[in-house]
Amino acid sequence: MISALVVQAEVKLNGMFTDNMVLQRNQPVPVWGTAEPGEKVTIEFAGRKKTAVANEAGEWNVLLDPMKASSQPRKLNVFQVSGFKLQVSNLLVGDVWLCAGQSNMAQTMNRYLIWDQVKEEFANDQLRLFKIKEGGVGSPEPTKELVIDPVFNDSWQACAPEFAAEFSATAGFFGMKLQRGLGVPIGLLYANRGGTQANMWMTREVLEANPDYARFLDASNNNWKPSKKNPDFIRAPSYLYNGTIHPLAPFAIRGAIWYQGESDSQWSELYEELMGDLITSWRKEWGYD
Repeated sequence: MISALVVQAEVKLNGMFTDNMVLQRNQPVPVWGTAEPGEKVTIEFAGRKKTAVANEAGEWNVLLDPMKASSQPRKLNVFQVSGFKLQVSNLLVGDVWLCAGQSNMAQTMNRYLIWDQVKEEFANDQLRLFKIKEGGVGSPEPTKELVIDPVFNDSWQACAPEFAAEFSATAGFFGMKLQRGLGVPIGLLYANRGGTQANMWMTREVLEANPDYARFLDASNNNWKPSKKNPDFIRAPSYLYNGTIHPLAPFAIRGAIWYQGESDSQWSELYEELMGDLITSWRKEWGYD
């Protein structure tokens, strides 16, 4: 006798949708995840419901209508045809910023002498932090695999000294000033690696389309060679875009702050062009300016 085991795919949210998160105000908010192909999935948040059906690849995506800022902690519920499936809690609505670049943005609070003087100020429930793996994630091809820094327990976290200490100092002070000045919740996404060039954060298509960027794609570029500072070719052109930035889209954001440039100083005449193309490619990835 032969018995067949049927394993159904569970309804899941993408890893960016966790307790303590901030959803972007005043614009449509994509919410996505996976399920059994053909499964009907309903998202309920702030008294509104949106429904989608998982495609052949088991992927589903709904678009929440624009919402006003709210400091009221809410729950996001996920339903399938058979009923309630899962929930994430303590969600706020405000502005979300992607904070990216090289060491200037990557450097964590606890590495600065000022930290002991200011750490008690970094207890703010209206400021929420989400950190991609410190040091970034590289990939030869665009991937949607999300690698969260283990210190953050695979989740967004409300800003408290223990988490702010392991977060970007530049981003942390930026977020705290914004939150206090605007009076709305602020969410920050950390996606960085020290000592990196702009070409590492751009799509392969953009690099291939511009003859000025041939120097980066040429085999003579040392970043195509693995080393202690370049494990698994993480510094190769487009690798950090593919593994660190691409997995974040299309998560709704207000914008991005960028702190990088020193590693491109040897071709400073090219940097304005690099930055313009980086900005254009990220806007294309998210689908808006």
